[in-house]
Amino acid sequence: MCVLTRSSWIKVNRGFSLLSVNQLEAALADFSTAIKLDETFGAAFLGRGQVYLQLNDIDQAVHNFNQAMQLLSILIISSPYDPSWRLYRAQAHRYLAGYTTRPGSESQLYHMRRALKDIGEALKLNPKLAPALIEQACEFVELQRFDEARENLRKALEHSPTSTPTCLLIPVCLRLHQHSHTMAVVPESTEIIKNLQEIQGRYARLALVPSVGDGATSAAIIAAVESMLAWASETAH
Repeated sequence: MCVLTRSSWIKVNRGFSLLSVNQLEAALADFSTAIKLDETFGAAFLGRGQVYLQLNDIDQAVHNFNQAMQLLSILIISSPYDPSWRLYRAQAHRYLAGYTTRPGSESQLYHMRRALKDIGEALKLNPKLAPALIEQACEFVELQRFDEARENLRKALEHSPTSTPTCLLIPVCLRLHQHSHTMAVVPESTEIIKNLQEIQGRYARLALVPSVGDGATSAAIIAAVESMLAWASETAH
């Protein structure tokens, strides 16, 4: 069983918090430090790949995603009952599907299938795992399966009302923005993302991950995310 140091976990957690509020250089430093501390820490490579992606360094991003996928596969073998490694690997597959293959190619379909399989396996290990439920909701939004996305979001908030990271809601909002007229019909969606990012930013430097149960997060934010999904579901039918 692989044992990762507490210091590397702190760096990775803070790195993802900083990444969610677009503090790229600080996030890159944290992920790189975590890799120096634990060179087998696949999640650190995943985070660093996301930073390079934001910096438009696609080659470095792909290299880190491939490293993450390989290292996370080893962690899954050594800790088969820990769903977090499967969730991280699913994200690596998703990024590789989007940036290393042609749309519709067999390679892209392979990575997409592997991502969905990993999320499904993570949920088998822990059906109440909020990050996996929300990651799957993001995939459902991509597939325009909005009712299922709403159900996943409901389950995540129901199972973990005080520990669901607010930053996990941001990708759901961003994916919904990609669908026509969402911004016009639900104008508060821009404010939702802004509020979530501000909350996340207040915690990032403390290496903490704020949850939707925190007093700083109003119920109105959750209701607005729900309204975005509801509108998208209605217009899709």
